[in-house]
Amino acid sequence: SRSGGSPEVLILRSGNLGFRAAFTAENGDIVVESLRGALARIRFDLKGEIKNIFSKDIRGSFNGTCESDLRELNGTGFFPTDAGLKGTLTASTYLDFSGMTDTVITAWGTMSLSGLEIKGLDINEISGKFSFEEGRFSVPLLNGFLYDGSVSGRFLVDVIEQDLPFAASLNINNINYRKLMEDLGVEEQIYGSLSLELDLKGYAKNPDTAEGTGEIMIAEADLGPMPILTPLLGDIYSGIEIMFSDADPVTINEAYADFIIENRKIRTDNLTFLGDSIAVTSKGYLDFDGKVDFYFENQFLPPSPGRRENWQTGIRDAIISLGRSIGRARLRGTLNEPRWEFDYGPS
Repeated sequence: SRSGGSPEVLILRSGNLGFRAAFTAENGDIVVESLRGALARIRFDLKGEIKNIFSKDIRGSFNGTCESDLRELNGTGFFPTDAGLKGTLTASTYLDFSGMTDTVITAWGTMSLSGLEIKGLDINEISGKFSFEEGRFSVPLLNGFLYDGSVSGRFLVDVIEQDLPFAASLNINNINYRKLMEDLGVEEQIYGSLSLELDLKGYAKNPDTAEGTGEIMIAEADLGPMPILTPLLGDIYSGIEIMFSDADPVTINEAYADFIIENRKIRTDNLTFLGDSIAVTSKGYLDFDGKVDFYFENQFLPPSPGRRENWQTGIRDAIISLGRSIGRARLRGTLNEPRWEFDYGPS
Protein backbone atom coordinates (compact mmCIF):
# COMPACT_ATOMS: atom_id res chain seq x y z
CA SER A 1 0.00 0.00 0.00
CA ARG A 2 0.97 3.59 -0.51
CA SER A 3 -0.39 6.98 0.47
CA GLY A 4 0.69 10.55 -0.15
CA GLY A 5 3.76 11.60 -2.16
CA SER A 6 4.15 12.00 -5.88
CA PRO A 7 2.10 9.85 -8.25
CA GLU A 8 3.56 6.69 -9.72
CA VAL A 9 4.07 6.62 -13.50
CA LEU A 10 3.38 3.61 -15.71
CA ILE A 11 4.25 3.52 -19.41
CA LEU A 12 2.98 0.69 -21.64
CA ARG A 13 3.40 -0.09 -25.34
CA SER A 14 1.87 -3.31 -26.62
CA GLY A 15 0.40 -3.94 -30.06
CA ASN A 16 -2.25 -1.32 -30.82
CA LEU A 17 -2.25 0.01 -27.27
CA GLY A 18 0.10 2.54 -25.75
CA PHE A 19 -0.36 4.87 -22.80
CA ARG A 20 1.23 6.82 -19.96
CA ALA A 21 -0.57 6.73 -16.61
CA ALA A 22 0.05 8.80 -13.49
CA PHE A 23 -1.62 7.28 -10.44
CA THR A 24 -1.61 6.85 -6.68
CA ALA A 25 -2.44 3.56 -4.95
CA GLU A 26 -3.66 2.76 -1.45
CA ASN A 27 -5.10 -0.42 0.08
CA GLY A 28 -5.88 -2.03 -3.28
CA ASP A 29 -7.51 1.04 -4.79
CA ILE A 30 -5.99 3.22 -7.51
CA VAL A 31 -6.71 6.82 -8.35
CA VAL A 32 -5.65 7.56 -11.93
CA GLU A 33 -4.87 11.24 -12.17
CA SER A 34 -3.96 11.05 -15.86
CA LEU A 35 -4.22 8.33 -18.50
CA ARG A 36 -3.07 9.44 -21.94
CA GLY A 37 -2.38 7.31 -24.96
CA ALA A 38 -3.83 5.62 -28.02
CA LEU A 39 -5.81 2.47 -28.76
CA ALA A 40 -5.54 1.57 -32.42
CA ARG A 41 -6.49 4.86 -34.17
CA ILE A 42 -8.14 6.53 -31.19
CA ARG A 43 -6.25 8.88 -28.86
CA PHE A 44 -7.55 9.33 -25.34
CA ASP A 45 -7.04 11.57 -22.29
CA LEU A 46 -8.80 10.13 -19.24
CA LYS A 47 -8.86 10.10 -15.46
CA GLY A 48 -10.65 7.88 -12.98
CA GLU A 49 -10.31 5.23 -10.31
CA ILE A 50 -10.05 1.46 -9.90
CA LYS A 51 -11.40 -0.35 -6.84
CA ASN A 52 -10.42 -3.77 -5.48
CA ILE A 53 -7.54 -4.17 -7.88
CA PHE A 54 -6.42 -7.49 -6.33
CA SER A 55 -9.92 -8.98 -6.20
CA LYS A 56 -12.11 -10.75 -8.73
CA ASP A 57 -14.62 -8.02 -7.90
CA ILE A 58 -12.41 -5.35 -9.45
CA ARG A 59 -14.29 -2.39 -10.87
CA GLY A 60 -13.46 1.02 -12.18
CA SER A 61 -14.72 4.17 -13.85
CA PHE A 62 -13.09 6.72 -16.12
CA ASN A 63 -14.09 9.90 -17.92
CA GLY A 64 -12.39 12.25 -20.34
CA THR A 65 -12.00 12.87 -24.06
CA CYS A 66 -11.18 10.80 -27.13
CA GLU A 67 -10.12 11.97 -30.56
CA SER A 68 -9.42 10.37 -33.93
CA ASP A 69 -8.16 11.63 -37.29
CA LEU A 70 -10.62 10.07 -39.72
CA ARG A 71 -8.03 9.92 -42.51
CA GLU A 72 -6.56 6.97 -40.64
CA LEU A 73 -9.76 4.98 -41.28
CA ASN A 74 -9.25 4.89 -45.05
CA GLY A 75 -8.42 1.34 -46.05
CA THR A 76 -9.95 -0.25 -42.95
CA GLY A 77 -12.95 -2.54 -42.72
CA PHE A 78 -15.31 0.43 -42.59
CA PHE A 79 -13.94 2.49 -45.51
CA PRO A 80 -12.08 1.53 -48.72
CA THR A 81 -8.65 2.98 -49.49
CA ASP A 82 -10.07 5.46 -52.02
CA ALA A 83 -12.88 6.74 -49.76
CA GLY A 84 -11.10 10.09 -49.34
CA LEU A 85 -12.32 10.28 -45.75
CA LYS A 86 -11.25 13.38 -43.83
CA GLY A 87 -12.23 15.06 -40.59
CA THR A 88 -11.86 14.84 -36.85
CA LEU A 89 -13.90 12.79 -34.40
CA THR A 90 -14.00 14.07 -30.81
CA ALA A 91 -15.93 12.60 -27.93
CA SER A 92 -16.62 13.22 -24.27
CA THR A 93 -16.57 9.75 -22.76
CA TYR A 94 -17.65 7.98 -19.60
CA LEU A 95 -16.58 4.35 -19.05
CA ASP A 96 -17.29 1.74 -16.39
CA PHE A 97 -15.90 -1.79 -16.10
CA SER A 98 -16.11 -4.67 -13.66
CA GLY A 99 -14.85 -8.23 -13.27
CA MET A 100 -11.43 -9.85 -13.44
CA THR A 101 -12.05 -12.59 -16.04
CA ASP A 102 -15.38 -11.95 -17.78
CA THR A 103 -14.87 -8.21 -17.83
CA VAL A 104 -17.99 -6.13 -18.49
CA ILE A 105 -17.39 -2.77 -20.16
CA THR A 106 -19.97 -0.05 -20.73
CA ALA A 107 -19.37 3.42 -22.14
CA TRP A 108 -21.45 6.40 -23.13
CA GLY A 109 -21.07 10.04 -24.05
CA THR A 110 -21.40 12.64 -26.77
CA MET A 111 -19.50 12.88 -30.04
CA SER A 112 -18.99 15.32 -32.87
CA LEU A 113 -17.52 15.06 -36.36
CA SER A 114 -15.99 18.25 -37.74
CA GLY A 115 -14.48 18.98 -41.15
CA LEU A 116 -16.01 15.74 -42.43
CA GLU A 117 -15.44 14.87 -46.09
CA ILE A 118 -15.99 11.65 -48.05
CA LYS A 119 -14.74 11.52 -51.65
CA GLY A 120 -14.59 15.32 -51.68
CA LEU A 121 -18.15 15.78 -50.39
CA ASP A 122 -18.36 18.35 -47.60
CA ILE A 123 -20.64 16.98 -44.85
CA ASN A 124 -20.00 19.79 -42.36
CA GLU A 125 -20.49 19.12 -38.65
CA ILE A 126 -22.38 16.15 -37.22
CA SER A 127 -23.02 15.46 -33.54
CA GLY A 128 -24.84 12.92 -31.43
CA LYS A 129 -24.86 10.62 -28.42
CA PHE A 130 -23.31 7.15 -28.29
CA SER A 131 -23.10 4.09 -26.08
CA PHE A 132 -21.13 0.86 -25.90
CA GLU A 133 -22.58 -2.15 -24.12
CA GLU A 134 -22.27 -5.92 -24.55
CA GLY A 135 -19.96 -5.46 -27.51
CA ARG A 136 -22.32 -3.18 -29.44
CA PHE A 137 -21.49 0.39 -30.35
CA SER A 138 -24.65 2.42 -30.85
CA VAL A 139 -25.43 5.94 -32.00
CA PRO A 140 -29.20 6.23 -31.41
CA LEU A 141 -29.46 9.74 -32.81
CA LEU A 142 -27.12 11.69 -35.05
CA ASN A 143 -27.79 15.23 -36.31
CA GLY A 144 -25.93 17.55 -38.61
CA PHE A 145 -25.93 19.84 -41.62
CA LEU A 146 -25.23 19.00 -45.24
CA TYR A 147 -25.20 21.41 -48.20
CA ASP A 148 -27.67 23.88 -46.65
CA GLY A 149 -29.94 21.04 -45.54
CA SER A 150 -30.14 18.73 -42.56
CA VAL A 151 -29.09 15.14 -41.93
CA SER A 152 -30.11 12.76 -39.14
CA GLY A 153 -29.69 9.08 -38.52
CA ARG A 154 -28.79 6.23 -36.23
CA PHE A 155 -26.14 3.51 -36.31
CA LEU A 156 -25.42 0.20 -34.58
CA VAL A 157 -22.42 -2.10 -35.03
CA ASP A 158 -21.36 -5.24 -33.18
CA VAL A 159 -17.61 -4.78 -32.71
CA ILE A 160 -17.17 -8.20 -31.11
CA GLU A 161 -18.19 -10.08 -34.25
CA GLN A 162 -15.33 -10.45 -36.73
CA ASP A 163 -17.28 -9.21 -39.77
CA LEU A 164 -18.72 -6.20 -37.90
CA PRO A 165 -22.46 -6.57 -38.58
CA PHE A 166 -24.18 -3.19 -38.67
CA ALA A 167 -27.53 -1.49 -39.15
CA ALA A 168 -28.01 2.15 -40.09
CA SER A 169 -30.74 4.63 -40.97
CA LEU A 170 -30.22 7.97 -42.69
CA ASN A 171 -32.53 10.91 -43.40
CA ILE A 172 -31.40 13.84 -45.54
CA ASN A 173 -33.71 16.81 -46.02
CA ASN A 174 -33.62 19.65 -48.54
CA ILE A 175 -29.93 19.72 -49.40
CA ASN A 176 -28.67 22.03 -52.13
CA TYR A 177 -28.37 19.76 -55.15
CA ARG A 178 -26.34 22.29 -57.15
CA LYS A 179 -23.61 22.49 -54.51
CA LEU A 180 -23.57 18.71 -54.22
CA MET A 181 -23.10 18.30 -57.97
CA GLU A 182 -20.33 20.91 -58.00
CA ASP A 183 -18.38 18.97 -55.39
CA LEU A 184 -18.92 15.81 -57.44
CA GLY A 185 -17.22 17.55 -60.35
CA VAL A 186 -20.32 18.15 -62.50
CA GLU A 187 -19.75 21.40 -64.40
CA GLU A 188 -23.27 21.80 -65.82
CA GLN A 189 -25.65 24.14 -63.99
CA ILE A 190 -27.99 21.74 -62.22
CA TYR A 191 -30.09 22.79 -59.26
CA GLY A 192 -32.81 21.52 -56.97
CA SER A 193 -33.62 20.40 -53.43
CA LEU A 194 -32.78 16.78 -52.60
CA SER A 195 -34.21 14.58 -49.84
CA LEU A 196 -33.30 10.97 -49.08
CA GLU A 197 -34.38 8.21 -46.70
CA LEU A 198 -32.24 5.07 -46.35
CA ASP A 199 -32.28 1.95 -44.15
CA LEU A 200 -29.24 -0.26 -44.53
CA LYS A 201 -27.70 -3.35 -42.94
CA GLY A 202 -24.83 -5.70 -43.66
CA TYR A 203 -21.26 -6.44 -42.63
CA ALA A 204 -18.87 -3.50 -42.47
CA LYS A 205 -15.86 -5.60 -43.49
CA ASN A 206 -17.61 -6.60 -46.73
CA PRO A 207 -19.51 -3.73 -48.39
CA ASP A 208 -20.92 -6.19 -50.95
CA THR A 209 -23.22 -7.54 -48.20
CA ALA A 210 -25.11 -4.24 -47.82
CA GLU A 211 -28.86 -4.47 -48.32
CA GLY A 212 -31.78 -2.21 -47.55
CA THR A 213 -34.47 0.12 -48.85
CA GLY A 214 -34.85 3.82 -49.47
CA GLU A 215 -36.45 6.63 -51.39
CA ILE A 216 -35.10 9.76 -53.01
CA MET A 217 -36.82 12.93 -54.19
CA ILE A 218 -35.55 16.02 -55.99
CA ALA A 219 -37.89 19.03 -56.17
CA GLU A 220 -37.85 22.61 -57.50
CA ALA A 221 -35.16 21.51 -59.90
CA ASP A 222 -33.68 21.77 -63.36
CA LEU A 223 -32.16 18.37 -64.05
CA GLY A 224 -31.97 18.75 -67.82
CA PRO A 225 -28.26 19.64 -67.91
CA MET A 226 -27.27 16.41 -66.11
CA PRO A 227 -24.81 14.76 -68.51
CA ILE A 228 -26.38 11.32 -68.22
CA LEU A 229 -29.88 12.73 -69.00
CA THR A 230 -28.95 15.15 -71.79
CA PRO A 231 -29.11 12.55 -74.61
CA LEU A 232 -32.51 11.33 -73.40
CA LEU A 233 -34.04 14.80 -73.19
CA GLY A 234 -32.53 15.79 -76.52
CA ASP A 235 -34.14 12.84 -78.25
CA ILE A 236 -37.45 13.43 -76.50
CA TYR A 237 -37.37 16.98 -77.85
CA SER A 238 -36.56 15.68 -81.34
CA GLY A 239 -39.51 13.30 -81.12
CA ILE A 240 -41.85 16.09 -80.05
CA GLU A 241 -40.59 18.37 -82.82
CA ILE A 242 -41.64 15.80 -85.39
CA MET A 243 -45.24 16.22 -84.22
CA PHE A 244 -45.21 19.82 -82.95
CA SER A 245 -43.06 22.28 -84.85
CA ASP A 246 -43.01 24.97 -82.15
CA ALA A 247 -42.27 22.64 -79.23
CA ASP A 248 -40.64 24.17 -76.18
CA PRO A 249 -37.37 22.76 -74.79
CA VAL A 250 -37.91 19.77 -72.54
CA THR A 251 -37.27 20.47 -68.84
CA ILE A 252 -37.23 18.17 -65.83
CA ASN A 253 -38.34 19.83 -62.57
CA GLU A 254 -38.84 16.86 -60.24
CA ALA A 255 -37.51 13.34 -59.74
CA TYR A 256 -38.54 10.51 -57.45
CA ALA A 257 -37.73 6.84 -56.82
CA ASP A 258 -38.20 4.06 -54.30
CA PHE A 259 -35.32 1.60 -54.38
CA ILE A 260 -34.01 -1.58 -52.83
CA ILE A 261 -30.39 -2.59 -52.29
CA GLU A 262 -29.50 -6.27 -52.53
CA ASN A 263 -27.07 -8.55 -54.36
CA ARG A 264 -24.70 -5.61 -55.03
CA LYS A 265 -27.41 -3.71 -56.93
CA ILE A 266 -29.56 -0.64 -56.34
CA ARG A 267 -32.84 -1.46 -58.07
CA THR A 268 -36.01 0.57 -58.71
CA ASP A 269 -39.31 0.00 -60.49
CA ASN A 270 -40.62 3.56 -60.29
CA LEU A 271 -37.89 6.05 -61.12
CA THR A 272 -39.85 9.08 -62.34
CA PHE A 273 -38.80 12.40 -63.88
CA LEU A 274 -41.47 15.10 -64.24
CA GLY A 275 -41.45 18.28 -66.29
CA ASP A 276 -44.07 20.83 -67.27
CA SER A 277 -45.34 18.65 -70.10
CA ILE A 278 -43.38 15.39 -69.95
CA ALA A 279 -43.24 12.39 -67.61
CA VAL A 280 -40.34 9.95 -67.90
CA THR A 281 -40.76 6.66 -66.04
CA SER A 282 -38.05 4.06 -65.66
CA LYS A 283 -37.12 0.77 -64.03
CA GLY A 284 -33.74 -0.93 -63.78
CA TYR A 285 -30.64 -1.06 -61.64
CA LEU A 286 -27.24 0.42 -60.84
CA ASP A 287 -24.72 -2.06 -59.47
CA PHE A 288 -21.83 -1.47 -57.06
CA ASP A 289 -19.35 -1.38 -59.97
CA GLY A 290 -21.19 1.51 -61.64
CA LYS A 291 -22.91 -0.59 -64.33
CA VAL A 292 -26.42 0.54 -65.30
CA ASP A 293 -29.38 -1.04 -67.08
CA PHE A 294 -32.58 1.01 -67.20
CA TYR A 295 -35.67 1.03 -69.43
CA PHE A 296 -37.37 4.40 -69.98
CA GLU A 297 -40.79 5.39 -71.31
CA ASN A 298 -41.67 8.99 -72.07
CA GLN A 299 -45.22 10.31 -72.04
CA PHE A 300 -47.09 13.59 -72.22
CA LEU A 301 -48.54 14.95 -68.99
CA PRO A 302 -52.20 16.06 -68.77
CA PRO A 303 -52.73 19.75 -69.60
CA SER A 304 -52.29 22.35 -66.89
CA PRO A 305 -55.42 24.29 -65.82
CA GLY A 306 -55.88 27.52 -67.74
CA ARG A 307 -53.54 26.53 -70.58
CA ARG A 308 -54.40 28.06 -73.99
CA GLU A 309 -55.80 25.41 -76.30
CA ASN A 310 -54.56 25.04 -79.88
CA TRP A 311 -54.49 22.27 -82.42
CA GLN A 312 -51.16 20.93 -81.16
CA THR A 313 -52.27 20.59 -77.53
CA GLY A 314 -55.48 19.00 -78.76
CA ILE A 315 -53.45 16.29 -80.49
CA ARG A 316 -51.32 15.92 -77.39
CA ASP A 317 -54.40 15.45 -75.19
CA ALA A 318 -55.71 12.85 -77.59
CA ILE A 319 -52.44 10.94 -77.25
CA ILE A 320 -52.80 11.08 -73.46
CA SER A 321 -56.38 9.85 -73.56
CA LEU A 322 -55.30 6.88 -75.68
CA GLY A 323 -52.50 6.05 -73.28
CA ARG A 324 -49.80 6.51 -75.91
CA SER A 325 -46.15 7.17 -75.14
CA ILE A 326 -43.94 9.35 -77.32
CA GLY A 327 -40.93 7.12 -77.02
CA ARG A 328 -38.91 4.48 -75.25
CA ALA A 329 -35.25 4.20 -74.45
CA ARG A 330 -32.75 1.94 -72.74
CA LEU A 331 -29.67 3.02 -70.82
CA ARG A 332 -26.80 0.56 -70.46
CA GLY A 333 -23.05 0.71 -69.92
CA THR A 334 -21.62 2.48 -66.88
CA LEU A 335 -22.11 5.83 -65.18
CA ASN A 336 -18.83 7.01 -66.74
CA GLU A 337 -19.61 5.57 -70.19
CA PRO A 338 -23.41 5.40 -70.61
CA ARG A 339 -24.90 3.99 -73.82
CA TRP A 340 -28.37 5.08 -74.92
CA GLU A 341 -30.66 3.19 -77.29
CA PHE A 342 -33.74 5.07 -78.55
CA ASP A 343 -37.07 4.05 -80.07
CA TYR A 344 -39.22 7.13 -80.62
CA GLY A 345 -42.61 7.68 -82.15
CA PRO A 346 -46.10 6.92 -80.84
CA SER A 347 -46.61 3.31 -79.75
